[in-house]
Amino acid sequence: AFMIIPVYKALQLGKFEFSTPDFSFATQFSPLNFLPQLLPAQYDTVDTEGLPEIYCGMLTVLLLPIFYLNNKISLNKKIGYSALLAVLFLSMYIRPLDIIWHGFQVPNWLPFRYSFTFSFVLLLMGAAAFSKLDGIKASGIGGSLFCVIAFLAIAVSRKSEHLTTTEIVIAGVLAVVYCLIIIAFRNKEKLMAVTAPVIILAVSGGELIYNSYNTFKDEDADLIYSTHTSWYNFINNGREVTQQLYNYDPSFYRAEKTFHRTVNDNSAFGLRGISHSSSVMNAPLLKFIEALGYSASTYYTRYDGNTPISDSLLGIKYSMDRNTVGDDNAVRLTNESYEPVFAYNYVDENGKDTVIDVYQNPNALALGYMSDSNIRYVEKLGNGNIFTSQNIFMSTIAGYTDINLNEGTFDSYHEYFKRIDVDPNSFILNNVTTSPYNTATAEQTMYTAGEGDPTVNMHITVPSEEPIYMFLNTEVQKSVNLWLSTEKDENGEYINHRFVSAYFENHDYHTINLSSYLGDVAPGQEFELRMTVANEYTVVQDFQFYTFDEELFQQDIDKIKQNQWNLTEYGGRHLKGTITAGENQIMMTSIPYEDGWTIKVDGKKVEPICLVKALIGIELEPGDHTVEMTYTPPGLIPGFGALLIGIICIVFVYRYDKKNNKILI
Repeated sequence: AFMIIPVYKALQLGKFEFSTPDFSFATQFSPLNFLPQLLPAQYDTVDTEGLPEIYCGMLTVLLLPIFYLNNKISLNKKIGYSALLAVLFLSMYIRPLDIIWHGFQVPNWLPFRYSFTFSFVLLLMGAAAFSKLDGIKASGIGGSLFCVIAFLAIAVSRKSEHLTTTEIVIAGVLAVVYCLIIIAFRNKEKLMAVTAPVIILAVSGGELIYNSYNTFKDEDADLIYSTHTSWYNFINNGREVTQQLYNYDPSFYRAEKTFHRTVNDNSAFGLRGISHSSSVMNAPLLKFIEALGYSASTYYTRYDGNTPISDSLLGIKYSMDRNTVGDDNAVRLTNESYEPVFAYNYVDENGKDTVIDVYQNPNALALGYMSDSNIRYVEKLGNGNIFTSQNIFMSTIAGYTDINLNEGTFDSYHEYFKRIDVDPNSFILNNVTTSPYNTATAEQTMYTAGEGDPTVNMHITVPSEEPIYMFLNTEVQKSVNLWLSTEKDENGEYINHRFVSAYFENHDYHTINLSSYLGDVAPGQEFELRMTVANEYTVVQDFQFYTFDEELFQQDIDKIKQNQWNLTEYGGRHLKGTITAGENQIMMTSIPYEDGWTIKVDGKKVEPICLVKALIGIELEPGDHTVEMTYTPPGLIPGFGALLIGIICIVFVYRYDKKNNKILI
């Protein structure tokens, strides 16, 4: 209970609404395809169309008929185990029951996650049969072998793509060997009493090795494994540079990196950042992160698409950037306000000299800071324009937003990001045609690929020396490739395009700092951004190009930095620090809003409020305060209460049983 209840509470944060499953009656596989899964080397796939994984050894399969033919196993036990198997099988076979087992959601991969319980019941039945071999005749064991051979014949007739002749022969040989061992062991020959366990261990061990080898081989083809060397090199060097960073600055802060192996690298490095993937996700927080322009989806966030505003407000104090030494074409962290701290050099798995540069964001805020009280009226971010979202978000915190409460609109705010007017009608289309693509919530344009190289060329004039950011908005993600060039040939055609990014799919849907690729360009100079349609078509709702006013940003972030939460204690699940509140202000944190936080202001418990539908806010009176936050997973205390009650009940039942129920021999 102390594990299950907190997990259930965590699933309530978004997993229960992860999808809308279809509870109409349907079956999920053929029973004749299910049975061969009991044989060795029958790995199917971990994708949603995969079959249940129920393999538990050929010895178990051979013992199943013996279980039912055994006179020393009671009829009640046979009926009970059979009923349990039937329930578990039907749970996998019938779609609505399977969905219930998965918490009323369809898993996005790894189907039938409870199928091991089916294998466990089979093992219990096999163990019961093996412990009572004297309850069956030798002919019964032979009949069991016949049943297994018939089962193999049926499996062959199904012509499964995973079931080869070699595997059928191996399964048959194993069944015969196990049968001979069982007969000899049952006859209580003195030699077999000693050697049978050793022989069974050797044969079953060989079977498991064979099955494991085939499983890993098939998984490698299905999932694609990477080499241990590459993993070891990446993780160890990542942990080392992280440790050097914490040695340099042992205070409490967030840090991130611009290079990724997986979304959960931070967990392996020990890096406190925002990149994370989990099935127990906080759905409102993911929407908030996505609205700031970072790469995010229904169950993960990844540190791609950062801007000085988003990094600073979320308290990302350091950022790591990795490149090959001497690579002049490398794209490095180009936020001019970020200051280099140190460089970590190593040799990567390919033998190349590599450097990880660590930069400090001097404008990174603490985990908590004072905000204008109008932040409570910013219900959420995410109006389809991540630049407007960031403008409104920071302007409100700094106290420069006029809000029309009656209409829920923002009459004025500071424009840190200023739009560059780009007319899609001026785009040059090569082997691409356009047509309307409207959804229930947005008018969009579909770009359909024709013969040849389908490209959409956008010519944009640099308006100022300010950095240029880009975001392509869509409700239908269809991958494109982006290329950029500032060079022209003698005919005025752009040449030597530099690859910027794939876009719209997986992790590649986020804000892009085009200044990283432009290099030194003067105001008034033109560049070409080329969009190559990688699929049959792509859909774009809005082409967003913005310059970033660093001076205005610096002015406002300096104002916000005046009243921050100065942490004096931190670690584990506890935070404590001091802060000074002003008139018409509210303490805002970059800590996700979830149940489980106990907050005390000057020693008195207060209730948190939810800001922008994602973060914790705390109401404070003007003046100096000590704010303390402690996290306890929701459901943990009731779970431990249930644990204690369970122990008491077990002791009571044990004592009652010992006193009132005598063992009859």
